[in-house]
Amino acid sequence: LPRASARVLVGVPYALAKLGRDPGASWWGGFLPYTTAAVQGLSASGLAVLAWSLARIGLNPGQPWVEEVLQQSGYKMGGLAAQELAMLSWALGRWGVAAPAWWWERFEKVTVTRREDFTAAELAALLAGVAGMQAPPAPAPAVAGDAFSKQQQQQQQRSFPSASWTAQLLVAAQSDLAGAPADCLAGIFM
Repeated sequence: LPRASARVLVGVPYALAKLGRDPGASWWGGFLPYTTAAVQGLSASGLAVLAWSLARIGLNPGQPWVEEVLQQSGYKMGGLAAQELAMLSWALGRWGVAAPAWWWERFEKVTVTRREDFTAAELAALLAGVAGMQAPPAPAPAVAGDAFSKQQQQQQQRSFPSASWTAQLLVAAQSDLAGAPADCLAGIFM
């Protein structure tokens, strides 16, 4: 594993998730340290697939791992396709992640840009993920006279997801989810 390629580090959990197999805590205990070290080097797609795979198996890799995925996915989010955005959102929602405001802003921008690309199932997964995520952490108190600190505090006080994002995605959902299969719609509430 120390020399395993990104393809292996992403592909093995993905295959296990698709097969519905969990090799157990001792196996994950040996495998996850290698994925943690490799997260920075993964592509945007690799991050999304790995996060989805672990969440699908029911594994929460822990706060440091999740924080690194948030950080890296925030930087690489523009490289995610609609399906991968849905996978990432769904995984983060399953873990109850509280993404920072800067991450939400990027997520909103990219998902709105790609809103026409989502299938009904992907949109359902995306919305389910957003529903499972927590509000960003509370802002630190502004330092008197510090404009940057005040700007950060105002940014943090915004609601996430924003009303504008919600409205735009609901318009997409109206057309995409109309007539969608019941199992797809049920995914929103799982």
